[in-house]
Amino acid sequence: MYYFIVNPNARSGRGRKVWRRVKTRLHERGIVFQVHFTEHVGHAMEIAKMLADEGSFKTVVAMGGDGTVNEVIEGLTGHPEVIFGYIPIGSGNDFARGLGISFNWKTALDRILGEHRTAWVWPMRLTYKNTEGKVCVRRAAGSSGIGFDAAVCHGVNHSRVKPWLNQLGLGKLAYTAIAVSRMFTMPERTVRMRIDGKERRIYKKVLFVCALKGAYEGGGFKFCPDGDLREEALSVCVVSRIPRIKCLMILPLAFWGKHVQFKGVDVFKCRKLEMAISGQWPVHMDGEVPETTDRVRIETESMPVQMIC
Repeated sequence: MYYFIVNPNARSGRGRKVWRRVKTRLHERGIVFQVHFTEHVGHAMEIAKMLADEGSFKTVVAMGGDGTVNEVIEGLTGHPEVIFGYIPIGSGNDFARGLGISFNWKTALDRILGEHRTAWVWPMRLTYKNTEGKVCVRRAAGSSGIGFDAAVCHGVNHSRVKPWLNQLGLGKLAYTAIAVSRMFTMPERTVRMRIDGKERRIYKKVLFVCALKGAYEGGGFKFCPDGDLREEALSVCVVSRIPRIKCLMILPLAFWGKHVQFKGVDVFKCRKLEMAISGQWPVHMDGEVPETTDRVRIETESMPVQMIC
């Protein structure tokens, strides 16, 4: 039995169109399935948790972007008996890119329905304090970050032109335009870190810190070239003490992971990262930006999720 969680509004309505084709293919192959459409932010998490809590072996398939994956992972965490499949139809699809999942819905669906291999992926858990002093706990499937990258995600999520660009297949132009804008308006911060509960570091004039499970975020930026979603370790990239103009020149090189050769770019791995920031900064989980914080802990979740890849 396959349970589909579909975001019909993914990629400016493309989710609904792709689902019609998927449904036709499922009927043609005589596959027994059940479908749930998301209706609001957080709904995919609620559906995934409901399905997982029912017990028994099952395959849950998400159709949407990285935000949909984020919510489904949140709902499935703690249920290793559930197998998670994914058909990427977002504009970034960094989670799928990291696992080598095809962006072609037919190929992705055939992999789920046919003979496939599974891998254990380890979500991240973020614990942070919001502006009201409340301690919040969220999970991320593949990427998280504070500073510039989170500000870009926030700008893209609230962009009025992104839906139009998505329909033209030019969604990345929204990321580029907003990234250039935020590059010159994002305040730098001092970040005090404690790594794996032991090592302490202080970074000054920081533009952003990203903690990834895979290599990618932001629609294909390879900020952590050695990142692997199948590893328990976090891959961390810190960008500090680099002039903004130089940052703008270096940024395109991150598509190939070539930015790491420059002074001011520090990449390392750990299991837990605690950060105290010298001011409020936006924080994101798989591209979703709920609020700002000046203190955050990011760590590998204690239980993995079984993923078709």
